Amino acid sequence: MKRISMIILTITMCCFISCTTLDTEQDELQDFDKAYDTASSFVDNINRADASNTYDLLISEYTNQITKDDFIYNFNNERTYNYLVPLYMYIKSIDVSDDGLSADVVCSVAARLPGQIFTFSLHKENGIYKVDSLKPIVDGSYVKIFDDVVTLEGTRNL
Repeated sequence: MKRISMIILTITMCCFISCTTLDTEQDELQDFDKAYDTASSFVDNINRADASNTYDLLISEYTNQITKDDFIYNFNNERTYNYLVPLYMYIKSIDVSDDGLSADVVCSVAARLPGQIFTFSLHKENGIYKVDSLKPIVDGSYVKIFDDVVTLEGTRNL
């Protein structure tokens, strides 16, 4: 009788551990799927130069700093520099943190320097992944990118 009880206890524990492992794996897959959906939407918006929908994906820290209209203006203005070719990205990898609260995204960039990458982070806010990227467009510092130009003669201010 003791032997049967031990076998039943062992089987029960194995089932419990298996179910717990499956739940954890399922949570990790759900986090990855949600992170991928947000990252994919962000990349698609950037590729289409869709400032309005890009703004909606940004972390609240950024949306609290700038209105949607001002972001759209900055986003479109940043894209007008003659030195820039269109930014077109493809998701290369997504690494979700163990706790599922953040993720790092690496994208390859087309039409720029070979091997160039673009990285950004995702952070969960109220259970939804939001994008931590484009800070120079949010804070307006993008206008200073070309203030100093490096030439063969040295750095000069434009």
